[in-house]
Amino acid sequence: GGSARDETPIDKGLDVLGKVVRQLPGLLEAHIAIAQARYNAGDLEAAAKALQHCVSLDSSRADTHLLMAQVSLAQGDSKLANHSLEAALSYDFQVRASPIYALARARYLITTGAVDESLTVLQGALRLPGVRSPSSTARVSLSERASIFVDLAATFAKMARLKEAAATIAEARDLFHGTAEEVRVLVANSELAIARNDFDGAMELLNSVDPDSRSYVHAQVVKANVYLAERHDKTAYVDCYREIVKAHPQSARAFVLLAEALMRVQAPELAVREFENAYHLEPGNVALATKIG
Repeated sequence: GGSARDETPIDKGLDVLGKVVRQLPGLLEAHIAIAQARYNAGDLEAAAKALQHCVSLDSSRADTHLLMAQVSLAQGDSKLANHSLEAALSYDFQVRASPIYALARARYLITTGAVDESLTVLQGALRLPGVRSPSSTARVSLSERASIFVDLAATFAKMARLKEAAATIAEARDLFHGTAEEVRVLVANSELAIARNDFDGAMELLNSVDPDSRSYVHAQVVKANVYLAERHDKTAYVDCYREIVKAHPQSARAFVLLAEALMRVQAPELAVREFENAYHLEPGNVALATKIG
């Protein structure tokens, strides 16, 4: 809601879909589209809720389970993500050849410490139709394509194979130049600079990310970590999180991030205040109430 400027294409789409499901509450496609839109907008809890509803309408849809895997991964729950992947696979074995499956599988493997296997999965994903270049037959979203490159570079970096990581990012920069994913590649490039101990180069890249960008929060978190780990500057570290709140004053998640940062630098009184700010925005949130307690 709010002013016209606040109404994004996603909001408009959700408005239309909301009307559709009020008229046709059993229309599964509309519910899946709502979940996808919520996920794209970064509203993971609402996406998960919508997907649970989809599963209750029809539990045999592989695409529902695949999207559930993505949402779980984004929430940091790789176990649940893997469970959803297996469910997707049990209903449609073709899922194995989808970039989404590769992405979710690779991220799950990373969390279990199977870095080599994760690398193999991502290198295979890069060869799938529609990933390196758009294809008329394989519908792969721009975001999925960029994610495969970004994750592959991060995996190379984890293995200290920085040359290959740099080559992967260089290819991604060419491919996604001028697209909505350009900033994400830039942030990945900054993480690579950090791995090479080029902190000034990393900071320059991160400072160029606009507060309106979808990657802004991630960029600020990366920047904050450099301040804390490399420069031992707690004030600058917390300031990065204050900037996130400034960019998203209506987001409870932004206040929670700031509160957690304050806890990390041993400022619990200030942290409680920010947790309370988050709670005012989401008064029904039990997890937040527990954290304050």
